[in-house]
Amino acid sequence: SGIPPVFAVMTGVFDGFLADGDTYEFPTGAADWAGVANTNADLYPLHFPEGGEVLFRAAIPEGGTDTNIRFVFEANPYPNNDPSFSTENVLISGGLADYSVQIPPQDPNQDFNSFLMYIVERDQSVMVKHIEVVMYGDGPTEPMDTDMDGVPDDEDAFPNDPAASVDADMDGMPDAWNDGATQDQIDASDLILDDDPTTPGGGPMEPMLASMTGVFDGFVADGDTFTFPTGAADWAGVANTNADLYPLHFGEGGEVRFRAAIPEVEGTVAEAKPWVNEINYDPEGTDSGEFVEFAAPEGFDATGWRFQLINGTTGAVYAANQLVNLTKTTSGGLDLYVVNRNAGGLRNGPDGVAVINPGPDGVHATADDSCEMLVSYEGVLTNAQGLCVGVTSVEITPNQEGEAPVGQSLQLTGTGSSYADFTWVAAANTNGAVNDGQTYGATSVAGPDTNIRFVFEANPYPNNTPSFSTEN
Repeated sequence: SGIPPVFAVMTGVFDGFLADGDTYEFPTGAADWAGVANTNADLYPLHFPEGGEVLFRAAIPEGGTDTNIRFVFEANPYPNNDPSFSTENVLISGGLADYSVQIPPQDPNQDFNSFLMYIVERDQSVMVKHIEVVMYGDGPTEPMDTDMDGVPDDEDAFPNDPAASVDADMDGMPDAWNDGATQDQIDASDLILDDDPTTPGGGPMEPMLASMTGVFDGFVADGDTFTFPTGAADWAGVANTNADLYPLHFGEGGEVRFRAAIPEVEGTVAEAKPWVNEINYDPEGTDSGEFVEFAAPEGFDATGWRFQLINGTTGAVYAANQLVNLTKTTSGGLDLYVVNRNAGGLRNGPDGVAVINPGPDGVHATADDSCEMLVSYEGVLTNAQGLCVGVTSVEITPNQEGEAPVGQSLQLTGTGSSYADFTWVAAANTNGAVNDGQTYGATSVAGPDTNIRFVFEANPYPNNTPSFSTEN
């Protein structure tokens, strides 16, 4: 087997460069020459009379941007680093993958004892791991084994896949899995075993799949979805009907492999309570067209429910009214109540909007009134007075800050049946109508977790003894 490669250990960050495990960043504020140095002394000395290459694995973290990296080799660490040279940039893109970059030939008498890595673009994270430096023409004592499966690359039919290495008929399908391959490596492999390893183009070994269609005693099957319903016999189930699966024998045990999921079911509709659904408080230019829209399920009795506008500086209420006194429309399964304010009628923030619950008696301004919700914009409020005293507001983001185009508002979008189900966005205002992209109703949720088990019998019932069951 090959001698395991010596990997670089990139932990020597310098001059503002950032490292978090295998993830690196060249942030704003770091020196132009900021980077990270190898700290594994076993890697040195390096020499490249015939050139070489750097092999590594890399990925862009989810949501990140394609990023270039490069490597630098120095005679010694700074300040005695001359001579030095850099590889070409390598563009890292997408998920974890193998990369390499060539090292041009260098002076045969020159050793290099410093190995650095740099990121070209600032403020972009990149994950880099398993960095190996290969020196061409450096003797046969360390044959390359890229996938580290114990088989040198020049003997490995699949040098980048640790699950397999032999392909006698050279048809691109392995004869067998490597003896040392783990189940995780086999599952991750894109290879398919060859059912005829002596004939090029021999077909892949397809697994023998059970056909679970033989339902009995009240069990229910709908395609690949199964139910054990109330009223079915305690022993109800489903039997394999694919005779090619038999006979089965387990002299050394075995396993059942399958894929499964819990189907989605329709969720419940949240208890009906009004919420702030749309707002336009600080449009571009001279304030105009300002409003707040409140939503409740269609047919909801809003008697006694009211709103309050909260001054974020003093915490005092600067305007209030009952919802039933506002203009009401019905759209998309929602009753919508709109309070239109004259130019400048809504403070520009940080300020808040409260919804007041009249309590069980349904009458406003009585002892059982309470602060149902308090939202704010351009800051969080903690100083509200009156019924919302002691309540910390939930801030609406994004905000307007006097830069919102005329005709635009902040509004909720998404699917759900209560305020918490939706998300704030900036979009063309829909004053008095359901918001674009907003759907009122129950959302689908996964059904309850469910146990299954498998049973093996000598023969179908009634000659089924002996039999045994797997665990749930």
